[in-house]
Amino acid sequence: MKKPTIVDIAKRASVSVGTASNVMNRRPVVSKALVERVEAAAAELGYNRNTLAASLRSSRTGVIALVVPNIENAFFSEVLQEIENLALDSEKSVMFMTTGEDEARTRRHLQAIISRRVDGLIIVPAFDYQPALAELERYGIPIVVADRISQKNPFPSVSVDHKAAGEMAGRHLLEIGARDVVYFGHSRPDYWILKQRKDGFSAALANQPEQVSVRSFSLSLDVFVGKEQALTALKALDKPPQAIFAASNLASKSVLPALQAKGWSIPGDTRFLAMDDFEALTMMQPGISVISQPSAQIASQAWQKLMHLIDGEEAGENALLQPELIVRGSTPVIAASA
Repeated sequence: MKKPTIVDIAKRASVSVGTASNVMNRRPVVSKALVERVEAAAAELGYNRNTLAASLRSSRTGVIALVVPNIENAFFSEVLQEIENLALDSEKSVMFMTTGEDEARTRRHLQAIISRRVDGLIIVPAFDYQPALAELERYGIPIVVADRISQKNPFPSVSVDHKAAGEMAGRHLLEIGARDVVYFGHSRPDYWILKQRKDGFSAALANQPEQVSVRSFSLSLDVFVGKEQALTALKALDKPPQAIFAASNLASKSVLPALQAKGWSIPGDTRFLAMDDFEALTMMQPGISVISQPSAQIASQAWQKLMHLIDGEEAGENALLQPELIVRGSTPVIAASA
C-alpha cells in the first residue's frame, strides 16, 4: 500500500499543502480548527511525519508512552506510579499524557506520541475513543490496552474482571442483609466495562428467595454534575435505602457529598459500598467498604506484555484479573428488625 503523503493529507482536509505541513511539524501558526481538521485527516490516512512503522522500529528510544484519561482518578494515578517504577528499574523513560475523556484531545496526543518515536504505548482509552482504537494498528507500534477494555480488543489487554466486580458487590450487600438497594453508575452503550459491572450486580441480586428492590441511577462522568444528579435522585426517595453501591470512584465522589447534603449518615441511615479504593475512603469515619481493582498488578502485567511486544514476542492472552472486597465500617450487617 502506498504510504500517505502530506499532499494526501492536505487534499483530505481541504487545506493547502503548506497548512498541512505546518500542522504536522507543530508550527504555531495555524488555527485550532484547522489543526484538528488536518490531524483528523492524518489519522484517517495513517500518516506520520516519521514515516510510520519502518522508521519507528529502526532504533529504540527507551521511551514508553502512557496515556490515561486523567490523574484525578486515584486508580489511574496508581497505574502511572507503578509504570514509572517499572520504567526506572528497566532504565527507560515514560512519556505521560492525559486525554480528559475527550476524543479530539486523544487523537492529538496519540499523533504527538507516534511522531516522537516511542518504543511502545500503554493506553487507558477515553470512553469516546474506544470505538476508534483500531486506527492505531496503522502505526505498527507495540500497544497494550489497560483497564478500559472493549468486548473485542484489537490489542493485548489487561483489566479487572468487571462483571465479577459487580457480582462481588451484589453478593456483599445481600450478605449484610440489604434488600432495598440503590445503584449509582454511568449508562451509555459504549461504556462496556461499566455495563459489565451493572450486569454482574444485577445477576447477583436476581432470583433471591427474598424479594430485593434495586433502583438504578445514571450519573455524569463530571463529578460536579454528578453530585447534583445524585442529590436529585436521593431527594426523590421517600426514605434512605438500606444500601448504596457506587459503581465507580467518580460515582462515589458524586454520591458521598450528595448524601452529606441530604443529611443521611453512613452507616446509620444507609450502608455504602464503593467501586475502587482511594485514600479519602480510608480516612472517612467510618471507612468505606470497597471493591478494589489491583492497580499495581494491572500496570505490571501491561508492562510485561508491552516488553514482549517490543522484543518481537507474543504478548500472551488478554488478562482478566480478579477484584478484591475490602470490608470497612460502612457496611455492617443490618439487624433483622431494620
